[in-house]
This record gives sequence, structure tokens and C-alpha cells, in this order.
Amino acid sequence: MYDIEIVIPVSFKGPYGQRLLDFKKFGLLNVQDKKVLLTLLVGTEKIEKAKNGWPENVSINIISNDNCHEVTKIYGYLSSLKDATKSRWLAKFDDDSINDVSALVDKLDKEFDYTRDYYVITEFRNERWPEEENILRKLGYGRWCAKDYNLWHELEGSVISQAALVKILENEIAVKFLTMRAKIANGYTDCALAHAARIVKIFPSDAYFMSKEPFIGELSIFGGSLAHIHNISHDKNDYTIDLLDRMLRKDMSGSSKLYPEIVNKDFVYRNWQGLHEIHLNENGIIEGVCDAKIWHMKQDHLEFLRNDGQLIAAFDNYENTNFLKGYSLYPHAKGFKPTLRKLA
Repeated sequence: MYDIEIVIPVSFKGPYGQRLLDFKKFGLLNVQDKKVLLTLLVGTEKIEKAKNGWPENVSINIISNDNCHEVTKIYGYLSSLKDATKSRWLAKFDDDSINDVSALVDKLDKEFDYTRDYYVITEFRNERWPEEENILRKLGYGRWCAKDYNLWHELEGSVISQAALVKILENEIAVKFLTMRAKIANGYTDCALAHAARIVKIFPSDAYFMSKEPFIGELSIFGGSLAHIHNISHDKNDYTIDLLDRMLRKDMSGSSKLYPEIVNKDFVYRNWQGLHEIHLNENGIIEGVCDAKIWHMKQDHLEFLRNDGQLIAAFDNYENTNFLKGYSLYPHAKGFKPTLRKLA
């Protein structure tokens, strides 16, 4: 039995080819001893070369479909599953996500139970779309479409337990709903699984260790709490991909002569909020509670970034590394001059 099956719609068309290459490199980090089944939903494309280049302990399952829309790919696959017990957990993610696989499985096992009914999501959402509501009305669930009814569903990612998946696939109405939804090549993938789960009286639970945001500074592989993050790709934010790559390689120097004098050193950081004692780790993480989470060198100046890689402060005024002056990039802190003083 696999620990987790990760289901992802993929393509080599347009920017999605680069996304698949990036997912091979960054999408499945820190697998360790976890047994992983990666199911790639390819539609009508022939991408056999997608089978190669994955981490150890990752088995590849390529599924074709007569339609290339992501909704058809996902729900065509889920509605036709013959064996819901081949993995303990099933994750429905995207090709622009980053996953600390071992941490994700461990956190799922710690906080939930694959033998019980769980549909775990990144964030509660209640948007409505006609593609799902029209089917629900046909199947006798029109009451769920009332304006004052919160039809909660995921956004950009979910994990369902083995027990919940079995329960859905053993229910004739739930499978019929998924099958009907798979025939409509339009809309979004975030709703139908939630509605099928609700038909068998399984409701979503959110998880502190999954996020729809590109919070690389909070990844568990760097000591943070997030085992799954999202919205990271060359076509959306290529600087974040580059930053993640350098953090994993512990290469934040930017070929700067200043780097050896500040890496793994302690500082007092003065920003618009006050004074903070921090430590600059070699993997780019800033230890300490403050507005910045990541640091790196760019040419000969030091930059502080948010946990999503956005620049918030730069230090370019110094005679030595004991005291650095800079400027803030926060709109509400315009004109503020942050400083860094090295601790002995």
C-alpha cells in the first residue's frame, strides 16, 4: 500500500511544460521512506518521457483522457477509480505546488486518520459555479444551492483519506455526480470533490500545514509549519523558483564579499515595528520574530524578504559588517531607515 497518492493534471503545452519540469525538481521534496504514487493526468497528449527523473520511492502512473481540460482529467479519473485502497491518502494538487512529502504524510497521520472519513483542505471557500449547481439540482440536492447555504469546498488543493474515498466511490449518487461533472469541460476543479463528499456526509477540515500561498519561507523542510504550498511557477513568479533553488542549495551569497561576515551570525534588527534579535541561517531563513523571513545577497547589498519572497528591506550602506543601514520597501513605512547591528 502507498502512503499517499498525489494526483496532478499536467501538460507540455505553453507554460505547463516548464511547470512539469519544475515539479520534477521541486514538487516532491524530502520523500525519505514514504511510498508515493504520482498519478499524472495527461489528457490526449503523449508524454511518456514524464515517467523519468522522479525521486526514489515515487511510482509513476500516467492516465490518458479524451479531453484535456483539467476538470475532465481529474473527475474522469476519480469517478472511474477501481481501487480506492491502494493508498492511505489521496492528494489532489496542482503542478505549481511544492510538497515536503515526508512531513505531509507525517502531519496527516498525526492530525487525522486514514481509516476515518476526512477531506482535508487548504482553505475554506464557498464560491458557487453553475457547472456543479446544475448537476446538484438534477440529483435532488437543489437545497444546497440556496443563497444562505454555505457549500464549503477547497481552494488549490486537498487530501482525502482512504476511508472517505471508499465511502464516496461506494455511493451511487456521489459517483454519478462526479461522472456528470467530468463530462463538462469547463469551470474549476475546486468544488466537485467537496460536493461528492458532502453527498456521503463528509465535510471539509482545514489543516495548518497546507497553504494555497507561495510561502517558501514557511516550508517544513526549512523548519516551518507548511508541508504543502502553492502558486509557484516560472510563469507566475520565477524569482520565487530561483530563490527556493538557492535556499535548498544553501547558496545565498550572490558572490558577495560581505556574505562570509554575516552568514550564521546574530544581529539586532531595527525596523518600523521596533527591535528584534535575529539569526541569519545559511539556508536563507531568518530566525526570530519580525517582518522578514528570508535573506539573501544581491551583488554587494543584503536584502530581507517576506516568506513569499517579496522584497521588504535592503541594506546597502555600511563601512563594515558590524552596523548596516538600509531602506524599507513597505508602503506604510516609506522613508523609514532600518538598521542591523551585529551581536558579539
